[in-house]
Amino acid sequence: MADLEATQTADYIDIFRSFEIIKRKFSPGMQDKVTIKVPSALNDIFKAKHGKDLKVHINSMAEYKGKVTWMGDKIRLEPAVAESFFKDACEKAASHLKNLFSKSELRDVKTILMVRGFAESVLLQRVIKDETSLDKKIIIPNDAGLAILKGAVVFGHNPLIIKERRSRYTYGVGTSILFKKGTHPEANKITGNDGKEYCTNIFGKHVEIGQELVFGQNNVVKSYTPVNADQTQIGFRFFTSTDKDPMYVTDPNCTDIGNLTVDLAGSGTDRSVKVNMIFGDTELHVEAVEVANGKKSKCVLNFLG
Repeated sequence: MADLEATQTADYIDIFRSFEIIKRKFSPGMQDKVTIKVPSALNDIFKAKHGKDLKVHINSMAEYKGKVTWMGDKIRLEPAVAESFFKDACEKAASHLKNLFSKSELRDVKTILMVRGFAESVLLQRVIKDETSLDKKIIIPNDAGLAILKGAVVFGHNPLIIKERRSRYTYGVGTSILFKKGTHPEANKITGNDGKEYCTNIFGKHVEIGQELVFGQNNVVKSYTPVNADQTQIGFRFFTSTDKDPMYVTDPNCTDIGNLTVDLAGSGTDRSVKVNMIFGDTELHVEAVEVANGKKSKCVLNFLG
């Protein structure tokens, strides 16, 4: 299929459109065969790679014997064969929902809102109803395939329509703390001007994955101080992680999403800067306040990832 996409894009799109239509219209218990048009280019590519026609290859497969019929450039499938194309995706979707509902913070959820094109699949709807408990109400809006687009337009006009979100990632700041031998890696050790040893690249967590974030509300505010007494600036680097409790910003699941530099007045290692992350919009607003004089520095980062 990759070769078809690269060389015959129009045919590639057409065949996936056919599957999209089948995905939405197919329902359990259907008796009629499902027809798909197979572009000749796909057969040419297959024959060039394997030395035989695609039709011959499929007819030689035991699981499709007597269940697949070729008519010119079209292939007709028994309902059971068509269902098998989507069964795995449906079961994985249902399994994912069961896993979500097993979490304490989601056990009281009583409604499932199904959106996007696959939501129109009667097969998917049945699997989800069978796999989830009967106390869940399932809602499929009209034009489910356009629901997200419509929601984005409504949100653009009125952001306050969404009261809260669940954080998709863990958010934090790269920081330094006193070095603990045997706990922190030697590669992260630095020595300050005062002779103290510090561990760099620590993930200073502000918000963890799955946490409720209310629109426009201040979340965890943390204070940071310079390592060296003569520092004139503190540079903050902001990170996301798919882990709940990342230790270091260099961990594999961490991503650098931006930075902010704050100028410091005076001298000393007790000069505090408070960093606040404000969520809710499609962007993450960061505000850093130098405590001594109230001077604010701000930046905007990508919230949706």
